[in-house]
Amino acid sequence: MMPILKRAPNRRHAAYLGALAIFCVALVLFAAPARQVEAASGDPAVRFMQKVAAQLQTAGRLGSRSAFQKAITRYADITYIGTVSLGTYLPKLKKSRKKDYYNGVRRFMSRYFAVQSRSYKVTKTQILSRTKQKGRNTLVDSRIYLSNGKSYNVTWKLVRSGKTYRIQDARILGFWLTPFLRDAFVGYVKQNSGSVNKLIVALKR
Repeated sequence: MMPILKRAPNRRHAAYLGALAIFCVALVLFAAPARQVEAASGDPAVRFMQKVAAQLQTAGRLGSRSAFQKAITRYADITYIGTVSLGTYLPKLKKSRKKDYYNGVRRFMSRYFAVQSRSYKVTKTQILSRTKQKGRNTLVDSRIYLSNGKSYNVTWKLVRSGKTYRIQDARILGFWLTPFLRDAFVGYVKQNSGSVNKLIVALKR
């Protein structure tokens, strides 16, 4: 597993890394043949996730950074993810660097997911035909099955975006993705004298 912003590992960080690896597996679920995704549902949030699953097959199959970046740009609420991930350092993000920062978040996520996706093979996927509301968010449950016989539940947190949705978060093994990124980003900024600009440089490598 590639290092996350070259941070020294600890127990909490290691747990997050494990969860992130499974999150990458969740993204690889989109490499599964479309026929293994459940038939269209009457629930719009479920239909959205089924559409995402069908259209992201190429990214998972190729393990391509550019394919993942295209998918993340199209379906993820990257502004929300990036904003939450800066934590208490958000006020230090200058307006002139916001575009660079959010592009760096996309690049960082795409690079990591592409590397991890090459290590897993998904044999079956299920996007469950039920949703739950949590405030302004919609939670969609799914389950992925790997060739090694293991399976994992993945919960996707969606937010309305016009007539469609955006993915804000995903939960695997009890961990949400955004707290992991916040732990990594805030830790890196702290280790670099509170410089958000240095984080931006690291994200774009």
